[in-house]
Amino acid sequence: MKVLGAAFLLITVTTVVLPQTPDPLRFFPHHVGDVWQYRSQFTGRLIGTEYIDSVRVDSLSRNIFIYFGHSGGGGTNNRYRIDSVGNLYNLNFQPDYIRYKLYADSGQSWQAGVVNDTVPVIVTVMNVYQAYVFGILTTVKAFRFVIQNPPPRQPFWLGTDHLAAGFGLVKIEIEPSDVYYLAAAIIDTVHYGTIISVREQSSSPQSFDLLGNYPNPF
Repeated sequence: MKVLGAAFLLITVTTVVLPQTPDPLRFFPHHVGDVWQYRSQFTGRLIGTEYIDSVRVDSLSRNIFIYFGHSGGGGTNNRYRIDSVGNLYNLNFQPDYIRYKLYADSGQSWQAGVVNDTVPVIVTVMNVYQAYVFGILTTVKAFRFVIQNPPPRQPFWLGTDHLAAGFGLVKIEIEPSDVYYLAAAIIDTVHYGTIISVREQSSSPQSFDLLGNYPNPF
């Protein structure tokens, strides 16, 4: 088992649209036993833990079904589906809409859901850039979610998810004023930072959804 440095560093060097990006699936690692732990950038508090319980691949459709568990038990497990071209769907919330197009380039937009039955939520890849994550230079895509209110109301920013190749979700900017960052992880048996034991956690939170804050429906 390989252990890498504990420091987390995510630095935007510049706005760079890369001519060739990594395999889209690398932006959402999905090995059984993978673990992610997040902290608040402002308070340093441990926000929560995500870990993968099981992964199933449909041999006909080539869809990948990913099932997460929660530290401490309880809560509704997160479930995702990645189709054969790299579209990721949240099966727990508006499963007919694409949450991430893992292959998307900077500037691409699509509808990721609706609020109040009719108002679309639009996600845009705001930036594709290079950054260091746990000392490793990798490619990061910033997916910005906006409620596209009809005029005269202004669009409402929900937040921005930063997905890094080889690491998955590394930073979450949440409306109105918080930022979560990846503090530690185990990905494909490699340790990054220091994981607080999932089994030993007994205090709140017992479940965790990265973008569940009111008024953010995502």
